[in-house]
Amino acid sequence: MVDTASPAHGNLPMFSAGLVGRDDTLEQVLELVRHHRLVTLTGVGGVGKTRLAIEAALALAGDFPDGRWIVELAAVGDGSSLPDAVAAAIGIAPQGEVPVAQTVADALAGRRILLVLDNCEHLVDASAEMVNTLLGRAPGVSVLATSRECLWVGGEQRFQLPPLSLEGGIDSPAATLFIERARAVQPEFRVDGPSADAIVEICTRLDGLALAIELAASRMASMTPLDVRDRLDDRFRLLSGPARGPERQQTLRGTVEWSYGLLDDTERMVLQHASVFAGGFDPAALTAVVGTMDELRVLEVLDSLVRKSLVVAGDHAGRSRHRLLETIRQFAEDELRAAGTHDDARDRHARHYAAVAVRQWGRWNGPAFHAVSDWVRIELANLRAAFRWATERNDVHTATDLAAHTALLGTPIELFEAIGWCEQTVETAGAAEAA
Repeated sequence: MVDTASPAHGNLPMFSAGLVGRDDTLEQVLELVRHHRLVTLTGVGGVGKTRLAIEAALALAGDFPDGRWIVELAAVGDGSSLPDAVAAAIGIAPQGEVPVAQTVADALAGRRILLVLDNCEHLVDASAEMVNTLLGRAPGVSVLATSRECLWVGGEQRFQLPPLSLEGGIDSPAATLFIERARAVQPEFRVDGPSADAIVEICTRLDGLALAIELAASRMASMTPLDVRDRLDDRFRLLSGPARGPERQQTLRGTVEWSYGLLDDTERMVLQHASVFAGGFDPAALTAVVGTMDELRVLEVLDSLVRKSLVVAGDHAGRSRHRLLETIRQFAEDELRAAGTHDDARDRHARHYAAVAVRQWGRWNGPAFHAVSDWVRIELANLRAAFRWATERNDVHTATDLAAHTALLGTPIELFEAIGWCEQTVETAGAAEAA
């Protein structure tokens, strides 16, 4: 049974460093937990879900007088072991042939307890079953879960944790975290003009992910912000931490691999192909790049990847549009290369945008002018990436279509970049008798 002799019940860790940039977020989570028995914090790996959950639990001492407990599930290999992990964390002994989940729930009945289930994503079904048992048999128990996707339990309140804000430049929450953690390893760390600019760029290129920023800041023991900034293209080798704590959080790669390893083969393939886009994509473009599925199937897989916090969903002009955080994109592109399909995917990407540019030119001189102009603005990064790839591959006809039609569409709205593409392409296009 639960020990009731101690005035402080629970096993929550304490932190020497404060929670940075999450004051408003913490208040939102506290409000949710006070009014709902199941709250699930979701978000991409490394965004700070575990830390926020623990800080919330620590702040809720007065609301849960019988204890606040954390159960770390990352090391639990299969769902059948999950109830045992919960029982062991709280200190509840098995009772003969009674199912462990029922034993735990009955032991907690009548007590006001908060249970933090941390890292549920690889045990979603087992976590949901355990939570249902607890909520059904122990009305005083509340659960705060962290997961990269929801548990899909009735009454669940999902709170999607965004990356740290980048607004405010060097005074932003993301940059403040970097500076605080840098001073923890280098007490004399100072922020001047060049280093301030480098810190802001680091935090931006790391998408505001707390773990990535902390790993980058730990490099200040022997490097400068400019050194780290200039090496972020190799971020998965650069950003590693000490060999302590959960293995998946010792390196940035380990964090992403943990999520990637939970995907099925189709989800992995689609995520890999999504890595070739620059600045986002719509379902039709991803369908063209994947090349082996229809759009409804691609949408189905995209929905799963969004729910698993690996793709960011949005909309533009009422149409769905998706993107990858740069850290996820680089990892997925590495996997695409390892699969041997990178060049084919980039070829399809370039040819898709060339074909769409030609079609858009056919619509430009008429009532669709504003829609076409909007398309050029939002897809300029993809058009640029497609043109550069086609040029590198000596795909003259694709490069010519991209350069000529982007220039024609962009010039009236003062997007002149593609005129330079035309100048770069005109000689080879003429030699190849490209249209």
